[in-house]
Amino acid sequence: FMGELAHYEWLELDVSVRKSNQSVTAWDGHSPITQVQMSDLASLVSYQYPVHQIGVDFIPSQPSEVVYLVIYRDATDEVNFTLLNAVSAHLLNTIMQQGVVTVDSLSKIMIEAMPQLDVQQITESLQQVLQQLLMQQILFPTEE
Repeated sequence: FMGELAHYEWLELDVSVRKSNQSVTAWDGHSPITQVQMSDLASLVSYQYPVHQIGVDFIPSQPSEVVYLVIYRDATDEVNFTLLNAVSAHLLNTIMQQGVVTVDSLSKIMIEAMPQLDVQQITESLQQVLQQLLMQQILFPTEE
């Protein structure tokens, strides 16, 4: 786990000093969300070990299920992390690959990725996840 832990620690440092040329405005918490982009001050990573839990009281002996994290810096320059599930990690990866993406196209992508789930459930869950990521300033709303 040491290699992954070292990478996680390095990434926290990198995010803390990373420069951004994005001209973005944080989401106000109530405006409709039609299009989003990922913050330059956020990185999506996956590890075989729960690196965010490793410490004096916890040293893993075996790899776990894949752990998805976003390490990010907010408007107050505080570096944080968020633990994601595989679906949210897929969503963020899609946004990263496309740059700026509409919520409608994200809905279509997620519905296609999970045909076994109810469309309304996917749409509602997508809105909740996007709102959470916008509040954390991992994502920002953009103009169409």
